[in-house]
Amino acid sequence: MVEVHRNQRGSSAGYDIDSGWTFDEVVEVQNVSGSGQRQFVNAVACGGVPNVGAIHSAVPTVTLRSISLEGQGGANVRLRLAWRDNKDSDSPDEQDIEVGTSLQSVQTNMDVNGDLLIVRNTAEVGADREAKEQGGELSVMRPHSTIRVVRTEDGSPGEKSQQFVGKVNAANCFDLAAGAAEARTWLCSSITGHSNDSGETYRVTYEFEYDAGDWDQQIVYIDPQTGRVPDAICNAAEGSDAREQGIKSFQMYEEANFNELGLS
Repeated sequence: MVEVHRNQRGSSAGYDIDSGWTFDEVVEVQNVSGSGQRQFVNAVACGGVPNVGAIHSAVPTVTLRSISLEGQGGANVRLRLAWRDNKDSDSPDEQDIEVGTSLQSVQTNMDVNGDLLIVRNTAEVGADREAKEQGGELSVMRPHSTIRVVRTEDGSPGEKSQQFVGKVNAANCFDLAAGAAEARTWLCSSITGHSNDSGETYRVTYEFEYDAGDWDQQIVYIDPQTGRVPDAICNAAEGSDAREQGIKSFQMYEEANFNELGLS
């Protein structure tokens, strides 16, 4: 019968402010069947040896990171279990946060002041000809900010990824490094998770993209007969009926309350 003897001579422990607890436990496994590499496999799988990823009985933040093995001759194998403290990554209160801004190319039909991009052909103006106008779109580089938050959570993030990805914030959110933001300015672009303990905990990554003018899309009416924006729209004052009817914004993304994610 296989015998497992834990915490044998040579076992050690340590603690420091940066790494927390470390335990190096020596385990003697006797009467192990097989030879060579097969004997090592049988020693780990005998039932009395904890699995990699197991939680230490004395310190819940310490997990078994690795197992090294050494043959002792005959049917005996010595194991060294490396227990390490992952208190920082496993604490739900700790978040790794990355923020940044880069330039991104976008199409626009307005200048920096919000005026429509209109060109007028006056070269052929005469007694029988009027100046012709034409609207257009240009590619421009605009600042594009992102936030990436990583933290350890209990359970799979699958349900919340379906609930929030592809949605914009319904209210002020993210009192993070980027500061609080107005509604509909942050788009949740990704929520993913990775588990190395059979699904008990997940290292979850949240990614968001920012648009200061919100994520609504704007359309300007183009006269199909002339191929240009009508004068009534071009010359209309901001907030007038003509302006409001000819230039409309459409909400393209559903809203969700990002504060429910508990990231702020």
